[in-house]
Amino acid sequence: YDSFEQYRHNHDVYVNVENFLANELDSFPNDILGEETENKSDISKDCLRLKKYLIKFQNEDGCKKENCCQYINYLLNKAVRTYYKSNKSIFDIYIKYMNHESNSMIKNSWLPEINYMEIDKYNKIDKLYSVYKNCMFKNSKMHDSISCHYAKLCANSYNNIMYLNVKLDDTKFCKKLKELKVFLEENEPPLTSYCDLKHSVSLFYPYVCNDLLQKSEKIKENMVTTNMGIELQGTLVVPSVEQRQRIPEVGSPAVPEGGMDTEETVTP
Repeated sequence: YDSFEQYRHNHDVYVNVENFLANELDSFPNDILGEETENKSDISKDCLRLKKYLIKFQNEDGCKKENCCQYINYLLNKAVRTYYKSNKSIFDIYIKYMNHESNSMIKNSWLPEINYMEIDKYNKIDKLYSVYKNCMFKNSKMHDSISCHYAKLCANSYNNIMYLNVKLDDTKFCKKLKELKVFLEENEPPLTSYCDLKHSVSLFYPYVCNDLLQKSEKIKENMVTTNMGIELQGTLVVPSVEQRQRIPEVGSPAVPEGGMDTEETVTP
């Protein structure tokens, strides 16, 4: 899942490329679409946006930093479910386009990240990103009354996700929810005559998520403890310089030439 900041960044990148396609549609390779006839123009635009969006990140490291593939993959899944009757085979066209000889850069770096999502995963991402979308205007420099309106919309949207049909059994999903809650609390609009209520106090974090994250932390702590124990067992203990200096060498007055006799000597 994208964080809220990653979502805003990736959203802005996508907005900058989504409408500049007119000159490229004519040169779109016809063999990519295969037998698809119903949505040729829209699917071609999807492919072009995919390419232009990924190229904006210039390299794989830049994309990983912003989790860019996850965002565009979500948009493609949303398009397939919204406009193409959840036809999973549309993704074969997207992948075929990425594999085209003219797209070596995006094929080599990002092809494995583009795929059709299972419905449960898609639903969680869709609900989370809907909250992100409603919170994007929260911190903009608008009139106080408008800013307060968006703060309320954002808080309500965040809380409503708890009542939607989303299974809260995903540690990563719960972590992003918590990060968003903290972000909203730290960026509360100032109290004014237009905004006399702190919306952050109404933000609810589900018990099941809190419990899930606590269990996850305990598992990590146990793994660290176990690994430390294994490392200690396998460590060769080497005497310090000071300890070595205290050990008499063979031939010194305290030690005979043959070394120390380990057998106990019994005096008659």
